[in-house]
Amino acid sequence: MKKQTHLYCEWPDDEYIFFSYLKFASGVQKYIKAVYTEYTDSTFTAPKSKLPWAGIQGPTIRTVVNDRVVVHFKNFASQSFSISPIGIQYWKQSEGKLMVN
Repeated sequence: MKKQTHLYCEWPDDEYIFFSYLKFASGVQKYIKAVYTEYTDSTFTAPKSKLPWAGIQGPTIRTVVNDRVVVHFKNFASQSFSISPIGIQYWKQSEGKLMVN
């Protein structure tokens, strides 16, 4: 039997990492990280190069007022993960999951 918990961690250096924590009945613990990678096109075959200091930080999306932002998100992970827009106003129907509120 294993217990699984999805976590969102904020590390001191402000790198945001999504990972799953698995704990097995034997006491063994396993952490699985999901790294957000930017690709050059919609085939998701050629990753865009990034600066060495970025570590596993995902791509930064920069816009100006009244820009329309479209993100094509493909999950290659073995589990479900999502993204959350911070600082971008969006409509309720764009959340991706039905929320009763």
